[in-house]
Amino acid sequence: MAIQQALFYNFIETTLVLLVLAFTPAHSYIRPALLPVVFVLTFYTLPLNNEAFPHVVIHGLLCFHTVGLLLQYIDYVLISRWTYSAGGPTSSVGGERNIKSESDKGSVTHGNLWTRLYWGLFAATAWRAPATPWEANGTPPFKQVPGRVKFLAGHLVRLVISLLVLDALSLAPKDSGENNAAKFAWSQVRLFMPPEHLSHDAFTLRVATVCAFWIASYFSIQAFFSSMAILGVATGVTPVRVWPPIFGSLTQGYTVRTFWGNFWHQSVRRKTSGPAYYLTYRVLRLRKGGIIARYMYILLAFMVSSLLHLAAEEYADGIRWGESGTLRFFFMQWLGIVLEDVAQSLGRTLTGYQLNRWTKALGFVWVAFWLFWTTPSFFYPRMARLNGSEPDPLPLSVAQPLAEYLSRRWLA
Repeated sequence: MAIQQALFYNFIETTLVLLVLAFTPAHSYIRPALLPVVFVLTFYTLPLNNEAFPHVVIHGLLCFHTVGLLLQYIDYVLISRWTYSAGGPTSSVGGERNIKSESDKGSVTHGNLWTRLYWGLFAATAWRAPATPWEANGTPPFKQVPGRVKFLAGHLVRLVISLLVLDALSLAPKDSGENNAAKFAWSQVRLFMPPEHLSHDAFTLRVATVCAFWIASYFSIQAFFSSMAILGVATGVTPVRVWPPIFGSLTQGYTVRTFWGNFWHQSVRRKTSGPAYYLTYRVLRLRKGGIIARYMYILLAFMVSSLLHLAAEEYADGIRWGESGTLRFFFMQWLGIVLEDVAQSLGRTLTGYQLNRWTKALGFVWVAFWLFWTTPSFFYPRMARLNGSEPDPLPLSVAQPLAEYLSRRWLA
């Protein structure tokens, strides 16, 4: 019953957003009037997702879809004002370029009803707006758009590898709720920890869990993306060109800015940049091109992203905002960008700094340090709530018997 309820309310929210996008004009009073409905649907559905799907990866991705629809509504429906008749955004207040004007495509007949619905579904769920003039900045392009068979085979391989990695990560021993609450207590999150907390065990735990967190996040997102890409292309619902790679090259992650803007996925970039642009230039009325506006825009984009994660990951899990470090984590990413911009500017002024393999290598060390230092505030509060009974990522483990076999051979 819980599964049916969760899927039903997610379906209702998705349908509501796509219908508004497909059938209402840019300045329709229906658009702002339905925002409270979408808001209530979102926060009513989030706990249902967790109840229906105990698996942390499944309900996490579903919760991101649920909250993402709310942000999509705010950006596409209210700020950028996408419409079917324009075929894209009609307002530039969210920073959009290539603005379209609405035109009358004729009455909604049986023949173009499905066209509208298909376009509305794309606008509601294709968060990066791929293969359009409004594609999210930083979306990795295809080197060459592959054929259908090659595309499906490639994503099938990525899906299998991702699931095997997640399966292998699940072999880590699970601890009791009491021990997790102690190991991942807020005292272990502090940026400047007192000497008594800097033990060898605490340091080792921090390194291991931070590495596991980023690896698990990467392959969870890749597994979900590959699954959806295979489903969409295999059924013929979507063409290959709307599925550019979800992650960029790790070689681009030598600064905090390029880690987030070029390597990491850009699925929520449009959802965060539209509201951030609107707040920076329309609400605060900061001067475009000014240094204050530039960094305020980045800060607000990170803050919108933090609210997305707060709702999707922590509200749904019952974590109180006072126990959360998510806002601090995303603020620290902004601060990291500011610090490295200052350092690079000083380097160019004082030493003639140029980007080369040695400065890139130093940059990778810097990014690794920054993430190692700041990431625990993001996920330790959730780790502290684990009780050891969480389900494994796969119903049938492949890594477990392989590990047991290798262990027997090693000990023999």
